[in-house]
Amino acid sequence: MKIIILTPMEIEREKVLNALARIPNLNHTYEVIVSGIGRESTAKAMMQLPQHDICVLMGFVLQ
Repeated sequence: MKIIILTPMEIEREKVLNALARIPNLNHTYEVIVSGIGRESTAKAMMQLPQHDICVLMGFVLQ
């Protein structure tokens, strides 16, 4: 199963990739895409997604 995770900024992307790296045996394929901030950027990113089974929209991550 291919799972896409959309994040608003690069820092969230890095944190998601770090979290995925901690899981020893992932059963699915993950791709993390930075959509940009705002509804319009998110909508444009969602219209251009590659083929996938599930898409997860992540919110902001506090540091």
